[in-house]
Amino acid sequence: MNKFTMSLIFNAIALGVGVATLVLSLLNQIDNVKQVISLLSIAVICLSLSKFDKNTIN
Repeated sequence: MNKFTMSLIFNAIALGVGVATLVLSLLNQIDNVKQVISLLSIAVICLSLSKFDKNTIN
């Protein structure tokens, strides 16, 4: 896979996890804050991986 594809995948995962966290929160399906932090941590890790190489997306 090239850098653009990897960056696109990581950005899509981060966006999906962020939206899923918001929706689950609005529907009161998340029991505790630890679950929210875990989900958002995955999103932040994916975003940082996609931006790790400065030349990934122009």
